[in-house]
Amino acid sequence: MDDSGPGVPSEHREAIFRRGFSMRPGGTGEGLALVREVVEQEMHGQARCEDSPLGGARFRLRIPVRQKVDQ
Repeated sequence: MDDSGPGVPSEHREAIFRRGFSMRPGGTGEGLALVREVVEQEMHGQARCEDSPLGGARFRLRIPVRQKVDQ
């Protein structure tokens, strides 16, 4: 997902996924921490933040796909 907002400074791109860290006034720092927890621990994928070509942030989720095995 891309946005055209102010983005996330490179020095905060890992911190935004830590529980309790927020760059928003009044934010709880729970949302992205929960996303990373589910994607990485339960789905064995990756969640990361990078620059967007729109000027803001791009959040990239990679989730492995398992193929169904016929029995």
